[in-house]
Amino acid sequence: MKILFTIVILIWATPSFAQRVLSSCDAPDSIKPLYLDDIALQALIYEGNIVGQPYSDSIEISQLYQNYFARIFYAVYNAKDLPARDTVLQYNIHDYARSTLHKILFTFDTTVEWGKNFSRRIFPTGNIGLDSIFKKYSISVDSIWFDHPYGGSAILHTLAPLNTYPVMLSIDHIVKPFRVAVKNIFRFF
Repeated sequence: MKILFTIVILIWATPSFAQRVLSSCDAPDSIKPLYLDDIALQALIYEGNIVGQPYSDSIEISQLYQNYFARIFYAVYNAKDLPARDTVLQYNIHDYARSTLHKILFTFDTTVEWGKNFSRRIFPTGNIGLDSIFKKYSISVDSIWFDHPYGGSAILHTLAPLNTYPVMLSIDHIVKPFRVAVKNIFRFF
């Protein structure tokens, strides 16, 4: 009976001998918005590396990968008591994510009707394909300026972090016959 009692006590007490480190893969609600773009950028890079290209053709960034990187970022954020906390960061946190995931440089032609509407910020512009992309991905216009004789340029802004490269290609494909240039912006702002 004493042996059984001793075994039960040892089994019950064994977990208390292990090192316990608080590591939460969650963060306070006030911190989460600060990491959204960083998480999305890392998910996009990871997703692109799996496909074997720097950017895949998927516009929306995989939520599965975003959740994966969110747990990583939040765990590192919560590891304040670990002295080696800063050495595990191989990711660029709060670097240039907002410009690559939210901004597109768009050059448009005002000699066509939809270009005139776009330059006056009249939406829908009349170009069904362009209007559907703007609506589907919640794209708005940050600023417009007129820098050439047949039109101008605009900075487009996406509300949610997106893979802006295929968005750019989609817009370019829709409006190509009308002398439109679209460029992805890196480190623009």
